[in-house]
Amino acid sequence: KHTVIGYNMPKYLFISGKRFSGKDKVADELLTLLDSANISNKAVAFAEECKRLFAEAEGLDFQRLLQDRAYKESHRPKMQVFYADKVAEDELYFVNTVYQSTSTLQDVAVVVVRDLRHKREINFFRERVPDSDLIFLRLTTPDEKRTARGWQHDPKVDTDRTETDLDDYTNWTLTFDNYESGDEPVQKWLQQHVLPNCQETPKH
Repeated sequence: KHTVIGYNMPKYLFISGKRFSGKDKVADELLTLLDSANISNKAVAFAEECKRLFAEAEGLDFQRLLQDRAYKESHRPKMQVFYADKVAEDELYFVNTVYQSTSTLQDVAVVVVRDLRHKREINFFRERVPDSDLIFLRLTTPDEKRTARGWQHDPKVDTDRTETDLDDYTNWTLTFDNYESGDEPVQKWLQQHVLPNCQETPKH
């Protein structure tokens, strides 16, 4: 391991799950819980990192790229070229930029990564961050529940590596069967099982 020392690195908490498994909902509930527990946090997403850096490079409005569909679509061709160029250079380019922009944050206790999808992303952080500062969450949800939430099976999308690469990964810190309706089951799991992991004193 080549862990940077000399300061307290934030903990990294990753959320993984298939489409419509409730990743965004769990992330939002977790961020609210961390705030109420006075645990400083920062939410990031590997998928958003491309948009952030593209906006920076082109002098565009990052928030509009995230929220304004027409604005995003008008810049999509150029952004796709930007993404392809960076990933051709290094398939972990955007993972690395997330790490570089968060690993030395002095005022953040927990970095929440909302969209873990690949083993290579796990390996990247395991090589750089002590295991005691890594939390990997996996959400599982039956297909019928995902369907009720709007999921429609798409063979092309659902067999893509972004959906399947972690199917056989087992070394999760915690797993949650996110099948119940309402906020309470998620909130209870986060409060009882996830929050204690976030409250531990960061290691040097």
